[in-house]
Amino acid sequence: MINYATNDKKTILDFIRRGEIDAVSISSPTFVDEIILHMHERGILESLGDAIKDKRRGNKSIPLSIILTLAIAAKMKLKTALTDVPFAINDAELLSAIGINLYDSFRDFLTQGIYEEGVTRNIINKYEAKDFIQFYNTYIKDFILGKHVDQPTIHILDCTKVTVNLDNDKYEKSEVVKIDGKPFRGYKLASLRGLLDTSGIIEEVEIGSIKTHDLKLSKHHFKITSSKTRGYTY
Repeated sequence: MINYATNDKKTILDFIRRGEIDAVSISSPTFVDEIILHMHERGILESLGDAIKDKRRGNKSIPLSIILTLAIAAKMKLKTALTDVPFAINDAELLSAIGINLYDSFRDFLTQGIYEEGVTRNIINKYEAKDFIQFYNTYIKDFILGKHVDQPTIHILDCTKVTVNLDNDKYEKSEVVKIDGKPFRGYKLASLRGLLDTSGIIEEVEIGSIKTHDLKLSKHHFKITSSKTRGYTY
């Protein structure tokens, strides 16, 4: 079973004095670790759990914001297996800054494994795709824009085809279209991008099947978002 422990320097020092620590390893932060640390220092990570409803019925000892932070780190490090998520952050400085660490309370991971894929999959299965879309849009609108990032005044609306394996018909709500005479399976992603002084931010997203017309997929951006952003240029 995976649990988490809060950072406690006094306890660690006590272990060292009593000789109860067998070994210490030195870790080197990656570029992704530096990005996550910067996000933490700016307060961007702590509000992750506030932007989406926690649908777990029990075992809520690990804050949802920590799980989402680990998932972000895993994605940025190109770790695609769900079993990689809990261990996506292993840099000592970053773990110390966040103030938590993970440990195996059963101590028999050699026979049962320290983490099962079903643990993360069980959390994911409690949500629908629209929940994660709403989570992103809420997080950017309520916790990022105007607080950590200036409100953009110039916006670009873009629709992009996202293709998946043509032969795999298990992709939920995916459809097949022909592009330049060749069949493709996938989805279409509509994104509202805001331009900043030296960078940009994806303010809002929507997703549909690859057959969805650009204007139909983007109507929320025009009817809802644009009506609430006076002075913005589209």
